[in-house]
Formats: sequence, structure tokens, C-alpha cells
Amino acid sequence: LWMGRGQRSAQDYLLGGRDLPWGVLLLSIVATETSTVTFLSLPGVAYFGDLRFLQLPLGYIVGRAIAATVMVPQYFRGELFTAYDVLRVRSGPHVRTLASAIFLVTRTVADGLRLFLTAIVLQVMFGWELSSAVIAVGAATVAYTVIGGIKAVVWTDAIQFFVYMAGAAIAFFVMHDKLDGGLGAA
Repeated sequence: LWMGRGQRSAQDYLLGGRDLPWGVLLLSIVATETSTVTFLSLPGVAYFGDLRFLQLPLGYIVGRAIAATVMVPQYFRGELFTAYDVLRVRSGPHVRTLASAIFLVTRTVADGLRLFLTAIVLQVMFGWELSSAVIAVGAATVAYTVIGGIKAVVWTDAIQFFVYMAGAAIAFFVMHDKLDGGLGAA
């Protein structure tokens, strides 16, 4: 509700009035990339020596370099609002539609997994039924997104970044105390 106040146009809702602090945007991007999946799956994968997951962050670096040189200047000039506008202008509406469809399918599957894993954490923490945990997480996310727009999403992500980091620090100290010989022995 706080983030949604003062919105007067679709540009305010979708682009945050173009006045979001860059540091908060950075934290939002990092928090988005380090979801529940990161904390629940990657440590086990890395422990067993499978480092193929590193392809994704390396791809992010390449993708960001392209986005920074091709797309960001157009966003700042106010010519385009989304990556799909860029695709429409450069490659036509069919490419834009195909890219949109691929994005929607892959995001739906990925977000479903994130929702499920987050619900499992709530189920374990609070003893809830899995369906109740899924509904709670989904409803909260939809509510703050619909009411607050992109500002609510970005600021919530930034707060989640600090929650993730605090959780990681706590886990680090707990593991150090609980393992025979501490983390060095592990």
C-alpha cells in the first residue's frame, strides 16, 4: 500500500515513475536471481561436484552486457518500456509474440517451482498444510504486486536480499558450531 501511493499513470505503475534508486534495483535483481531454489538446491548440487549450474550466472553476465549496450539507452530515452518493444521494433511482431510466449511458459514453470519450494519452507516452519502455504505465499505476492506495482516488487526484493543474507550468515554460524571441527573440517 505504501509503495502504491502516488501512482497516477501506467508509467508510474509499470516503471516506478522512473525514479527508483539504482542500488535498490541492483538488490532487487540479485534477490530475484537468488530465490528459494538457490538456497534449497544449489548447495547439494555443488557438494556433489556438479558445477554446471554456473552456466546460468555466466549467461547473465553476457546478457547484461548486451542489455546495457542495446536496450538501456532506449529505456532512458523513453522510447521503449520493455524488451518486447525492442524485439517488435527490431524484428517484427512475430518475433515479439514468440519471445513473449516462451517467456510466459518458462516463467510460469519456474515461478511455480519457486512458489512450491517457498511453501515447503512455510509448511515445515509453521506446520501448515502444503496447500495452505501455497495459497498464503501466492496471495501475498499477488496482493503487493497488484497494489504497489513495480515499486512494491523492487523494494520487496531488496528487503528479501537482506533476509537472504541474514539467513545465510545465521546458517554459516550454526553450521560452524554444529559440525565436528567446524566448517574447516567440512
